Parts: sequence; structure tokens; C-alpha cells
Amino acid sequence: MTRFKEAAGPTPSCIPIERIGESLTPEEHAHMRTCARCQTELALWQQFESAAPAKDEGAAVTWIVAELERRAGSPQRQKSAPSRRWGLSGQWLAAAASVALFVSVGYLMWDREPAIRNPGGTTGQYRTAQLDVIAPLGDVAAAPREFSWKPAAGAIRYDVRILEVDGTVVWRTSIAEPRLVVPPDILSRFVIQKPFLWEVTARDTADAAIGSSGTQRFRVVDSHRGG
Repeated sequence: MTRFKEAAGPTPSCIPIERIGESLTPEEHAHMRTCARCQTELALWQQFESAAPAKDEGAAVTWIVAELERRAGSPQRQKSAPSRRWGLSGQWLAAAASVALFVSVGYLMWDREPAIRNPGGTTGQYRTAQLDVIAPLGDVAAAPREFSWKPAAGAIRYDVRILEVDGTVVWRTSIAEPRLVVPPDILSRFVIQKPFLWEVTARDTADAAIGSSGTQRFRVVDSHRGG
């Protein structure tokens, strides 16, 4: 509603209603080309100038003018019948122009038909897919020497993070293949009965995330490291 009022409201550059239809300056012509309010008032004025009054139209116009004055608290009433130019008062012309402006601006802002959307409800961004992990998962008999997962279509890189349960990062790296070999210094940190978390994110050529494993958990339960 605020945007509607701003669009319909006059600006300091708007042409006064009483000058609509007169010769305009180059600056006023330039304003007219970009102002919806002034264009609506000009179109209404041209319609008044060119249209022939319909049967019984004079009585209807007289009633509208009288009703506007009554609502505005004016004690005076228009009693003269309109001529070819309709003899409309400045008050009626301003009121009619305002009504026409609100109707036209509202029509433009009203979404009469559903907008065309992308198929499947997508927004132009990639929908992150679920990456299926292979190992390690849950309780394992030995410290895992590698992490593996199923490849994602379109992925050129996988970002891998291994963390302690408090969020401390144990290792962070990127790799092109869906398989990560653990170096000895990281392997030595996988102590018995200590849980660890890990996650992998697949990225495409635009560096957009197109797949994620979510947070996975594992724990070494055997005293012997994998050989």
C-alpha cells in the first residue's frame, strides 16, 4: 500500500491540473513522458475534450459534482448543465483524475495472472543434493585410513572437514576424487573411544555447493589401528 501511495502521489515537478492540455515547456514535456500521474491526467483531459456526452450524462455529472461538494462540506452546489466541454469544475476534474490515476496504477501493480515460474519451483539456484557416504560410519574397528563417498554429478571438487564433537576442526582439505586418504599425523589423532564428526560438500565449476553429506559420526572401538 505504501508503494501504491508513493506511485500515485504528486511530485513537485507534476504539471498543475489546470494547465493540462496547454502548451508545455520542454522540461514539462520530458516530465510528462516519465510521470504516470501526469499521463493519466492528460489522457483523462483528452477524453473529456473529444468525447460526446451520452444521453442523461449531464444529470449524472451534476450529481457527482454535488456529491463531492457535500462530502467536502461545501454549501454550494453546481446547478448548471454541462456543455460540449462538460463545464466541469476544477474540483471535479481533480477528483476524477485522482480516481483514474488510482485505478490505472492499481491495475499495473495488481498481479492479475500467476507469474511464470521456473519448472519444479526452482529459483535459478542449485538445489543441494544429498551425498551418500560410504565410510567411516558409526563404530569402526580401527582408525580409518580413508574417507569415501559416492560421486556427485557435475562436481569438480569435494570439500572435506573432520571435527571433534565440540566443533574443533581436526583437518580440512579439498580433493577432486570422492575418496580421501588420511595422512599419518591425522590418523594418529583418531584415538580409541573418542567420537569424531565429518562432512563433505560437492562443488561445481562455479564453486556452488551442489551436494552435501551432512554431518556424519564415527568412533574407533578397537585398540589396534588399521593395518
